[in-house]
Amino acid sequence: MVAQSVRWESDWDMALAEARVQEKHVMVEFSNPGCSACQQMKAVTYPDALTARFIDKNLIAHRIEVNSPGPRPAEFKIQYTPTVVILDGRGKEHHRIVGFLPPNEFMPSLMLGVAKAHVFHGRFARARGMLDALLFEFPRSQAAAEANDLKRRMPN
Repeated sequence: MVAQSVRWESDWDMALAEARVQEKHVMVEFSNPGCSACQQMKAVTYPDALTARFIDKNLIAHRIEVNSPGPRPAEFKIQYTPTVVILDGRGKEHHRIVGFLPPNEFMPSLMLGVAKAHVFHGRFARARGMLDALLFEFPRSQAAAEANDLKRRMPN
């Protein structure tokens, strides 16, 4: 597949506002310039065409350097980088990924995060659709067991 790039929204408030208007969620990556796992995410995971397409369709991406000024890393209790947090448009956290993941593990984890946010907001059909896609496309992923459990616990 041809590499595609993730579009990163540079402004925190704009990322949340875009998520609300576009009915998407926010993917916040907390990174550190000296972090080798962060560099792997930038070199391997984010350029993956399927990953970039999924992010573009479902998420507003925002990156925060942990040593930059501002309260965000402390607010989210970031201890390790990279840490990716899935938020709704109001800024509520629904899922967290810590460390480097290759595209075939990162994608299902993102899908799980989006599904969790849908469940929280009572959008069960959308959550079920995301979980079904995760289980069909990535049945052996680390996220699959939690996706099965979440699907079983959801109301019909």
